Amino acid sequence: MTTQPEQVFRSLLKASGERSSRDFLQVLAHEMSTLFGAERVLIAESIDVSQNQVRLVAGFDGSQDLSDAALDLSGLPCAEVYTGQKVSHASRVNDTYPLAAGYQSYFGAPLLDAAGQLIGHYALYSSLPDQTWDTDLLTLLGRSIEAEVHRLLLEREQERLSQELTSLNEKLLQESILDPLTGLLNRQHFTQLLLGEFLRFKRYGESFGVLTIGVDEFRRINDRFGHDAGDMVIREVANNVQQEIRHGVDMTARLSGEEFVVLAVHARLDSAAVLAERLRRRLSQLTYTMPEGTLKVTCSVGISVVSQDDTTWEQVLKRANVGLYEAKSRGRNQVVAWV
Repeated sequence: MTTQPEQVFRSLLKASGERSSRDFLQVLAHEMSTLFGAERVLIAESIDVSQNQVRLVAGFDGSQDLSDAALDLSGLPCAEVYTGQKVSHASRVNDTYPLAAGYQSYFGAPLLDAAGQLIGHYALYSSLPDQTWDTDLLTLLGRSIEAEVHRLLLEREQERLSQELTSLNEKLLQESILDPLTGLLNRQHFTQLLLGEFLRFKRYGESFGVLTIGVDEFRRINDRFGHDAGDMVIREVANNVQQEIRHGVDMTARLSGEEFVVLAVHARLDSAAVLAERLRRRLSQLTYTMPEGTLKVTCSVGISVVSQDDTTWEQVLKRANVGLYEAKSRGRNQVVAWV
């Protein structure tokens, strides 16, 4: 079947108005069906030709659109196209290829990228025998199809790279604010949050407390049970502290090797002391049976609450640390508030 050039140009103009390559190709498949009297039009990208696998990008089969489906080349005449040549069958194509049942005539052509690499194919099927295909016009359309399939593949690759970049940025962000052993906030990010809370206090008068928690005799744990056991203790203490605080309100960080800190938002001395004692009791129940013997964990806790006399957030944290060291000097496994 032959077609008038102006019909083709009108079809291309109509298709080029679509916003995406996939929509462009779907409209083009419809137009090619009309222009060339083909009941089936397929536009596909190659996946793994060695395994007879291609994926349908756009297509039209009778009354329904076709897309996003894997095609098995072994049952279709398009397998011949992936040798790099245009292929035409005038009749009885269904006798040779079972997946072409119901069709007599066929035309297929490879799609190449700028480097001449096979990136897919397009094909037309007709139920009429001895169909005459206007190869000049098909070549014209084939160039547009090549450009759009290539653009679609580039868009997909850009999307994949964008997703990888987003994932990498998220990972880098997490690594920049989290302690790798415990998953708690690291000291640097915690101090930024503490500064923000301090500025909020200065502006609105909203109180907060700081609790510093230290694992008692941590060096002895490492010396007797080994550093793997020490890491396990650090993770267990972190996990238990996280379970005890108010989620979405209070914040916990790892300050240093065996020391942790809790920012108790809106807390005053009495409520901070209640939280500290609750944490101390919970952590003192951590007991583990190890090959070297029983590993019992206790922690000391220091408390401070922000004061109108404070001029920096460091003063609040320093008082909590003084309370922690005082608790250890008094025999460990206890809470000391330093105001």
